[in-house]
Formats: sequence, C-alpha cells, structure tokens
Amino acid sequence: MVAMALIQAVPASAQDAELDALNLQSAPEAAPQAARGPKFFVEGAIGNASQRYQSHSRDIGRVSLDFSHSVRLSPSWRAVLSDRLDHVHPTDVGADATVNSLREAYLGWQPEGGNTAFEFGRINLRYGPGYGYNPTDFFRDGSLRVLTTANPFALRENRLGTVMLRAQHLWSSGSLSAAYSPKLANRPSTEWLER
Repeated sequence: MVAMALIQAVPASAQDAELDALNLQSAPEAAPQAARGPKFFVEGAIGNASQRYQSHSRDIGRVSLDFSHSVRLSPSWRAVLSDRLDHVHPTDVGADATVNSLREAYLGWQPEGGNTAFEFGRINLRYGPGYGYNPTDFFRDGSLRVLTTANPFALRENRLGTVMLRAQHLWSSGSLSAAYSPKLANRPSTEWLER
C-alpha cells in the first residue's frame, strides 16, 4: 500500500524518458593503467618492551626496505624483480640482525597473440584469495626469513619464491596452468644474503 502511494505521488514530468532510472547509462570506464616503474617501500618501527614480573625493559626496532619492479623488455619478454631487506634489533640468539630476501626474480615470455605464457626463475606462486590459510599454497612452509607482522596478507606477499618453470595457456572457456619446481636443498638458507 505504501509503494502505491509513492508511485502516485511522483509528478508526470519526472516519468519522461530522460529521467527514467532504467534508461540511465554510466559513462564508459577507462581501462585501468598498469603501475609503471619500480615500487620502493620503507617501513620502520621503534618501541620499548618489558615482560611481566621483570624490572628491566629493552628497546626494540625494525627497518624494512621493500623493492619490486616489473619491466617489459620487448613486446614478448618481461622481467620481474622483488627484494626485501630487514634489519631487526634485538635479534634472536643465533640470528642475523640484517637479512636480505630475494623474493622473486624471473623472466616471462608471452608470444604475439598472448594465449600462452612461460615464466622461469624464482616465482612466488599464489593461487586463490585465501590469505590466513589457503590449501593451494604448496610452497608456504619455511618461505619467510623474517617474521615482521601477523597480517596474513603481508605474510603471503613477503614469502620467498621458489625456483620453477611455470606455463599457462588460455582459451575462451578456461585455462591450464602447470609449474615444475625441482628440489634444490633440504632446508632453507640461514645466510644473511639470500642467494
């Protein structure tokens, strides 16, 4: 009954085709522009920590330098580099204060036509939107060199890539993706400069 009263209250001039809500069209959207150039991010934290039932406290601090860059070398080739440098004070016993993590470094080839793509190098393989736990994160374990946050999205982005060859082919109705990653070592490197 209320809806009928509202419809009848609208003046006849508002029902013209120009003002009809069903005829409204939005302006055409511009295609999103891909970010160009390198991305550099600096993050820092300082503080003072104390433990319950202890009389002393200690200063704590962290500085992180984050770099990533994707460059098109030619119409078919592109290169990706992503690196992170963390300096933490104080450190855990036996740990280095400064740790460099080469997250990604790979070359990609996509021939003219663009239905097939190949990538080779250190790749951070991520499938699906699951951040806290994602069953398709096959290479998650042991892939963080420095734990600087509890944010699952940041942890997923900061983990080390794995050396692999990845290929993908696209059709109008789907795609097929395959990755081959050989075992290179039995455990993660503990060197301050990740190779």
